[in-house]
Parts: sequence; C-alpha cells; structure tokens
Amino acid sequence: MLTRISSFHVCRTLKNDHQLSKISVLMTPLAHHDAIQSGIEAGADDFLSKPLDRCELFKRIEALLQLRNIIGT
Repeated sequence: MLTRISSFHVCRTLKNDHQLSKISVLMTPLAHHDAIQSGIEAGADDFLSKPLDRCELFKRIEALLQLRNIIGT
C-alpha cells in the first residue's frame, strides 16, 4: 500500500513517461470492479489477487515477458 500517492497515479505516471512506458505493471487492486477498471485506465498490464501466490506471480511475469518478446518492445 502506498501512503501518499495512489498506485493508479504511479502506474499512469510510468505509462505516460516515454522512457518508462515499457515497464510492465502488475497491480493487486481490491477485488472491486471500480478498482480494476481504474487500473486498466491507468495502464496496468495485469492484475493479481491477494494473498499473492508465488507460482502465479512468476507465471504472470513470464507471460508478460513473452508478450514483450512477441511484440518486440
């Protein structure tokens, strides 16, 4: 949890910065439709639910890296 700035703001800032926009962002929003929608609008690449499962985290990272290789970014 970020205390002074929202994770949506951080994600949006990364995605709007030309040098940082290719950083993949995994978010763990509350399982609330509005939070997930806000994450999508901010540019999040994927979502994980809490509590985090280490295997799922690694698989999602692997999938994002494979997608990056396919797209060529």
